[in-house]
Parts: sequence; structure tokens; C-alpha cells
Amino acid sequence: MKTKPEERRLDKLDSIGVIEDPKKFKMAIWPLTKDVQCGRCHHWGAFWYQRQTRKSDEPPTTFYECESCGQKWKKSK
Repeated sequence: MKTKPEERRLDKLDSIGVIEDPKKFKMAIWPLTKDVQCGRCHHWGAFWYQRQTRKSDEPPTTFYECESCGQKWKKSK
């Protein structure tokens, strides 16, 4: 018997910190880096997370949101 995708249990992943949909969480829980500069307000500091958006042999894409103005951008390596 197959389970529907919405019935899958994800609680085993919670203990290792896997976030299935980062958009459901507030930015404040995301890590903060001071190594990137916002293109809009030139503030040094952004919240970030990574997602695998392409094949598994490609590097992940990093998504950023400016700590100051909220500008969003992404960077793939």
C-alpha cells in the first residue's frame, strides 16, 4: 500500500535539522552571514539557506535575504 506524499512522515528528519520548505519559517531562525553584501542597500549581512536545485552532482544553490532591507537573491556556484 502506497502512502500519499502528504501522508509521509518527516519527523525523523526533524532531529537532524532538515527543513523541507524554508519559506514556512521566519528568517530569524536561519543562519546569518556577514560575508555577503546586499546589492540594493549595500548592507553587509544576510540570512541564507541552501537547496539542491539541479542534479546531485552539481553544487547546491544558496538563497539569501538581506538582514536590513529584505532584498532576496540567489547564488549558484
